[in-house]
Amino acid sequence: MMEPIRIYLIYGYRLLTEAVACCLEARPEVAVAGVTQDLGEALERLAELAVDVVLIDASVARRQAVAMVAELAEKRPRLRLLPLGLESDDEVLAFLEAGASGYLMRRASFDELLATVAAVHRGEPPCSPQVAASVCARIVELAQARESRRRQPKAALTPRELEILALVAEGLRNKEIAGRLNITLATVKNHVHNVLDKLQVRNRRQAVQWAFDNLRLGRSAFAY
Repeated sequence: MMEPIRIYLIYGYRLLTEAVACCLEARPEVAVAGVTQDLGEALERLAELAVDVVLIDASVARRQAVAMVAELAEKRPRLRLLPLGLESDDEVLAFLEAGASGYLMRRASFDELLATVAAVHRGEPPCSPQVAASVCARIVELAQARESRRRQPKAALTPRELEILALVAEGLRNKEIAGRLNITLATVKNHVHNVLDKLQVRNRRQAVQWAFDNLRLGRSAFAY
């Protein structure tokens, strides 16, 4: 016989908490390890108890529930966190981003609760096609934001460095840039080094590509 899934409940209303706990205790496949309405108490108790899945009532104060999931995910990463009472795909996405292992919508039945608990315990969070599409779209959005941040210079380019970059984009070599600006070759090399460092790129071609992507220069300006 398999060991029952050990569940800890964090609910907003005492009556609802006791009702859910009573229903769960009647099922042999699960065991209620504890119940609380307080996050601080939950963190203390979860450090002591052997728990597999934490049920979190998200129907009362959703912002606090999302923050609760994020804190539990950070401090107790091995726990499976299951928010209950969600109403929209946006809420599902918010909880998944915070670290939830799955979710249960507000209209779900008790049998669906048991099935979802079993699924997240196995490491197989249920996800509808619609939510899966939202998650994929969010992943793409986050990846694009990360790439955008990566492309941003770690420090602003000075007017002279922008001038050097524009000349590099025209295809001029260091010696030609020195002659154009009437500065020494060593000064040009120093400016180019600073441009590459600030843009966090490895070579002149990548610097030119950054300029094309971020300075709105026409393609005709790039001869490199």
